[in-house]
Amino acid sequence: MSQQIRGRANGGDNFRKNGFPAGWVAANIRAGAQAWQRMLDLYNRDDDWGLESCRAGVNIHDCDAADIVVRTFPDVLREFLNAGGYEF
Repeated sequence: MSQQIRGRANGGDNFRKNGFPAGWVAANIRAGAQAWQRMLDLYNRDDDWGLESCRAGVNIHDCDAADIVVRTFPDVLREFLNAGGYEF
């Protein structure tokens, strides 16, 4: 792992942007590393962009307000990684 990525993974500011930990976890899972807990410790809990889904299973823009749920970044990331064949 490069020095720059190692620094970010140790809690640097870029790790707090949820796009970085998503890629970092995926790369480390492929390498056999245990990155999930590190991501849980450091991800940005205040960033909820793109984490809404519709319980009714329709596009979020067509969803009734009562059916909209905001999911956590770890829940969405786990679902995305599992769909892509990552196992952890």
